Amino acid sequence: MVIILFIIPGCNGEPIQPPPPEPTIFADVSGYDSLHFETVAMATFNKYKENAIQLNIGGSYDIGGKRYALAISVFYLDTILATGTFKFRPTKISNEEYAGGSFVIKQGDVQKEFKSDSGIINITELNESIIKGTFNFFGSDLSKTQHIKVQNGILNIK
Repeated sequence: MVIILFIIPGCNGEPIQPPPPEPTIFADVSGYDSLHFETVAMATFNKYKENAIQLNIGGSYDIGGKRYALAISVFYLDTILATGTFKFRPTKISNEEYAGGSFVIKQGDVQKEFKSDSGIINITELNESIIKGTFNFFGSDLSKTQHIKVQNGILNIK
């Protein structure tokens, strides 16, 4: 005689929760703080100025009592999104396509923001539902005395 037992999750009346979404943005961070950052990224497209558009990508990650947030913006001089390589700049530059990035570390009431000084983002695939590419940037805090390096960045938004 063979007895087969089936264990069915959720039999106690509680709904079965779906698995969490897979991360869509990854990066290794070093300098002021060190960690492997990964989270589900959100992307939006906004009008930047007349006849220009801005792609915003970002997400946050909580670990060890700290909240880490990564934000990247790519500024296009046209209303048509395109793949390509864009340089990270510390400030907005008129009449040039470029990227801006920031990495924020928050612990309790203390928050440190590092804005991109240099680096590149290479967008290899882009439409309203897919953003793929790689990125690396160096950032500094407001006083320019503390720094962070965001490297091996991968975008895989589907």
